[in-house]
Amino acid sequence: MNKIINFIIYALIFALPIFFLPFTFEFYVFNKLFLLFFAVSLLLILTLGKFIKDNELRIVRTPIDWFLLAFVFFSFISSFFASAQLSAFLGFHGRFSGSFAEIFLFALFWWLVVQNFGGVRAIKTRITASVIPLILISNFLLELFSFFVLFNLGRFFPSSVIVKFIYSLGASPAGLALQGMAIYSAGILVFLVSIILLSKTSLDNDFVKKGWVWLCWILLFVNFAYLILIDFWAAWVVAIVGVGVLLGIVIAGRFFRERGNWLSLPLLIVFLSLAFWGFNIHKLLSISISREVLLAFPASFKTIVSAFFANPIFGSGAGNFWYDFGLYKGEEFLSSSFWNIRFVKSHSAFLENISSLGVFGFLAMAAFFAMFFLVSIYLLKKQRSDLSPDVSAGVIPGARRNYHFILFFIGTSVWFLAGIVYADSVVLSFYLWLFTALAVVEWGEIRPGIIKISRFDFKKFQEFSVVFLSVFIVFVLAVLAFWWQSSRIYIAEIYYKKALADNIAVENRIDYLIKAAESFGFREVYFTNLSRLHLSLAIDEANKGGNAGDGQKLQNNVALAVNAAKRATEISPTSVTAWENSGLVYRDLGSVVENAYIWAEDYFNKAILLEPTSPFLYVNLGRVQMISASADDKIDNEKMDKAFTNLKKARALKEEYLGVYLNEALALENQGKIEEAIASLEDYFRDFLALGRGVW
Repeated sequence: MNKIINFIIYALIFALPIFFLPFTFEFYVFNKLFLLFFAVSLLLILTLGKFIKDNELRIVRTPIDWFLLAFVFFSFISSFFASAQLSAFLGFHGRFSGSFAEIFLFALFWWLVVQNFGGVRAIKTRITASVIPLILISNFLLELFSFFVLFNLGRFFPSSVIVKFIYSLGASPAGLALQGMAIYSAGILVFLVSIILLSKTSLDNDFVKKGWVWLCWILLFVNFAYLILIDFWAAWVVAIVGVGVLLGIVIAGRFFRERGNWLSLPLLIVFLSLAFWGFNIHKLLSISISREVLLAFPASFKTIVSAFFANPIFGSGAGNFWYDFGLYKGEEFLSSSFWNIRFVKSHSAFLENISSLGVFGFLAMAAFFAMFFLVSIYLLKKQRSDLSPDVSAGVIPGARRNYHFILFFIGTSVWFLAGIVYADSVVLSFYLWLFTALAVVEWGEIRPGIIKISRFDFKKFQEFSVVFLSVFIVFVLAVLAFWWQSSRIYIAEIYYKKALADNIAVENRIDYLIKAAESFGFREVYFTNLSRLHLSLAIDEANKGGNAGDGQKLQNNVALAVNAAKRATEISPTSVTAWENSGLVYRDLGSVVENAYIWAEDYFNKAILLEPTSPFLYVNLGRVQMISASADDKIDNEKMDKAFTNLKKARALKEEYLGVYLNEALALENQGKIEEAIASLEDYFRDFLALGRGVW
């Protein structure tokens, strides 16, 4: 049983960073979370089964267990009371990460690693040492893929289907853009430097075999080269601070009393990092760098703070930054180059939890990691000070320097810093939880009393054994049922991808979206897309005119478009996209649906409540009111005044937005004010478009 459990943990450590499947719309994060879900649930079943097999309930307890439990509990409470409850629990479609499901899975994974690796010193070192080669091989494959894409090596194989598929995967199978891969490379860089340095001071040949150390040297150059090419400031911060932590530990512990020349390695890394920061070598090499669009720190921080004070107790729900951003991004954000993007992630995975989890959830998370670092620093000091360990006090001889603990502690520090300076990512979060668990496992190597084991012997209480077995069987059946339900979510995403494929008929797209909705009917994106497709068919029929059009087909598609749009708002009443889509559907069906403009106006107003600083929404609202005011032969001046009012609001938010002036000109034209309409457009061309300031 132990071998099977260890194999699953090792396989997950190796596979998760590089795992992807091409069957779903989102290749990476969605599939990595499903892999994590199935692996963790299987580990839990096997761990509980091991208790039955051994006739003993064995629980490994650490000083930070209760903090972890509090973090999970308050994350659940925050998600339960969230306005966008579905996305809080399962993730926002397209992002998926950051949800309560992810938090729960990582916390459970941490607990299972500690339970299965902790408390048995005879095999522990070998177990943790086996993790190192897996991380190195995984990194080698990721970097190989990244350099292949970055240097466009596929140009040498222009007709290869495999090469075309590789390019379709983006920057890397890790599901990270170039900046995210740079953060990952920086964290691995510190990991590699730590292995090389500690291997030179360790007298234990089992710490890392010489062959793996040579691979570390190769990967060190490869990862640093990637950092130089991408040149992302946050990655340099992670590399410099991480190497600084390593250097501080090594110097404070006087690891190199006789071989001090090895200290030049981390110093050289720091010096080169500072030298190449901002060097932009990719321009000299004529390498095209397509950078990820990241939300700037001021806008991100303002959104987080405003959202926190709006709901300080429960927050907006795990992973619901997209909801906070729409409500609280502020008018100053509209002056940025990316004013028309609805961001779903903040600049910092760690700080994002302030607004999403509320004060209790954030404090519980902060307390968990704070206690981890406090205990770890205490043990680091004990290793340095206990020159002659007191065996009678429970200190293991030779525990003065536990190199695996130092390695995993440094790794935890680096991945924690990565979560502060960069957005949420499944791979980066996975390494944070993994390294934290492995470091906690090593606590018991340094001071056994710090990790306690509670045992309950089933042999002494046979009736309890029967009860536990019954509960275990019910639990296994529940997990299997949950697997079945989860598979329906996955099948829905497969159909959704097929619906978005190129070169297929609209009717086929509709069929696939219907199948997606039937498999999992709680994703509003399926219904918004479905409504647009039915809308396009309805407009096609209406445009045929006369006897050429099919009246019944027109009527059916109108009803289906309206129903699908309405269903999207019912599933996700906090989604501005769902309300905006409903407004657009009714606006475009105004000529064939009675009171359509009234409904469209209502839906746009509801969308504005969720995103009050969107010039798009005010323009669309004004356009609907303008069309409604001009629907009859006589102009409704009251409705037209409302249209102008909303268009002026849009202009106040984004003065150089062309949509405002075009709709103002149309409104003036409808009123017969042709000269004023022309003058409005001339003003725009003179003040904005001619100066290159116009935006669409």
